[in-house]
Amino acid sequence: MSEAAYQSMFALRRIPNMSSADLARWTGVTAQSANQILKGLIDSGLVERSPAKGHGRILEARLTARGEQVIEACERAGDEIEAQMASAMTPAELAQLEALLRKAAEGLGVPIAQRRPSRIPAASSQS
Repeated sequence: MSEAAYQSMFALRRIPNMSSADLARWTGVTAQSANQILKGLIDSGLVERSPAKGHGRILEARLTARGEQVIEACERAGDEIEAQMASAMTPAELAQLEALLRKAAEGLGVPIAQRRPSRIPAASSQS
């Protein structure tokens, strides 16, 4: 899976029924790129689109059941890497790292408030 496809699926998992324009803004790509990414995800059976309620010209995208399974597997793999990466850090270091990463993402205008909470096990198991 490409990084752009992952980012799009990540976004759609948190904010379903986005238009391609919304998805482009959320992922930081052009509208044309977002449409190409969506087409590939649709062709793969990971995303579906339908007309927006009350605005038939806008197509809203959402993950299919298969798409949910794929993004969940990707996130589990990412969580394992995060846990390994953080295993030598103290809870204070982890908190500082997360705060700095959030601040950096906010500087880019990334809507990370929609992101799921961190699930790094090392944060609660170390002293």
